[in-house]
Amino acid sequence: MRALAGTGARVAALLALALAILGGRVLYSSRVELREGEARLAAGSLDDEAFAQAVDRLGRAARLHLPGNPFSAHALGRLEAVAVDAEQQGHRERALRAWREVRSAIRATRSAVPGPAALAARADERIARLAAALESPSVDPGADEAARVRWHAERLAEDRAPSPGWSLLALCGLAGWLSSALGLFFRGLDERLRFRGTAPAWAAGIALGFALFVVALGRA
Repeated sequence: MRALAGTGARVAALLALALAILGGRVLYSSRVELREGEARLAAGSLDDEAFAQAVDRLGRAARLHLPGNPFSAHALGRLEAVAVDAEQQGHRERALRAWREVRSAIRATRSAVPGPAALAARADERIARLAAALESPSVDPGADEAARVRWHAERLAEDRAPSPGWSLLALCGLAGWLSSALGLFFRGLDERLRFRGTAPAWAAGIALGFALFVVALGRA
């Protein structure tokens, strides 16, 4: 029992170390992308390509989300401000690009954490109106702009995001699979790499964790 507890502690320590390294990398990358996007916006008058690159960098920063990550949250707010400013200045194409980046960033992270629902709804509303205003009437000659707005709004309302519950189960399966593999390596094998008495239990944990991961990932 004591040996099993020791193994569990080592596995937990390894997982904590891996998560800390991953979290640090996410925070660093989000900060770099945010600063790059801000620098491009601060460069002065931007052509459409430079504007698109700046918005893209802010979108990357916003997608690199972790609970409490200030860089991701700031990038999302900056994107909203850029979209509003572009729309107020009459640059509808730029505003549409920025609002789409807002929407994409929110949807990219909401399977793991709840997204800002009010901002997501506002982004959908602005995207529908801007897309309808910018598209050629020849796309659907029989529809007025209001009908085109409704069409875009209906398409945006379609929800094909992964299920949070199944996504969580997939993560649990992955954690069980990896921790059982580590347990088999450290506790299920002796110095000559022969199976010990606990090996079948660790092997069963690997199989069950992998099965849960595959099934949950397919349903998510």
